[in-house]
Amino acid sequence: MRNVEAWLTEYGASHRHPINKVLHWICVPPIVLSVLGFLVAVPLPAAVTTLSPWLNLGTVAAALALLYYVRLSPALALGMLPLVVLAFLGLDALAQLAWPLWA
Repeated sequence: MRNVEAWLTEYGASHRHPINKVLHWICVPPIVLSVLGFLVAVPLPAAVTTLSPWLNLGTVAAALALLYYVRLSPALALGMLPLVVLAFLGLDALAQLAWPLWA
C-alpha cells in the first residue's frame, strides 16, 4: 500500500488548477454528506438497530474509512474525525426535518 506522502503528491500534481481546487472545496463535502446520508437511510434488521441508534451502514463506512486513514497517517485520521462527527451530527439534524429528505 502506498503511503500518505505518495497519495498527497499524486493529488497535488493532478489538482493544481485554481478552478479545480475551488470546485473540490465546494463539491466534495456535499458529495460525501449525501453518500453518508444514503448509507444511513438503508434499512437494517431490527436486531442491528436495537444495538445503537448510530449503528448503520453510514457509520460502518465512516469507521472503515477512518481505519484506512489511520493506516495512511494517524494525524490525518485524527484530523478527519471531527469532520466525520460533524457530518453525522448534520445528518441527524436533517433527519429531524418535517419532510423525508433521504426518502
